[in-house]
Amino acid sequence: VELNVPAEDIYAINNKIDYICSKDFKDVTPSKNYLKKGGKQQLNTIQTMAFLRYRTSSGDYARTDRNREFIDAMLKKLSSAGVNKMLEVYDTVAPYVETTLSMKDLISIGTSVVSFGGKEIEQTAFPYDAETIFVDGWNYFGWDEESNIEKIHQFIYE
Repeated sequence: VELNVPAEDIYAINNKIDYICSKDFKDVTPSKNYLKKGGKQQLNTIQTMAFLRYRTSSGDYARTDRNREFIDAMLKKLSSAGVNKMLEVYDTVAPYVETTLSMKDLISIGTSVVSFGGKEIEQTAFPYDAETIFVDGWNYFGWDEESNIEKIHQFIYE
């Protein structure tokens, strides 16, 4: 899928490529996968993993935004590809996925994706208005429970 890579994050993404190759793709030369520019582009597997996993000063919300962007692009591409392509993709990724879903459940989900037809998915991240707080050297999200319950209710039901 095509993803929009922030130019200012190329260094962080390439560092994550180094890490991914050192852990999961030891036979791959990291520099052959380095990104050279920002903007919309198709990424290979290693580049995509780095794009989805890296963290910068923009925090965890930016990382989860990128993950949602990827899922949205992937669903749109799969929904236009049809059932045969979806089964081919499933056969490719199945050995790397653990799930408690049955084959019947997976087929049902796949059918829903195809019938969805690439419509826009409304999405958000919770908690809203979170602030990073530090406790004993660890950082956490500080958030207002009552306000978030109200906003979650609005997002789901209104």
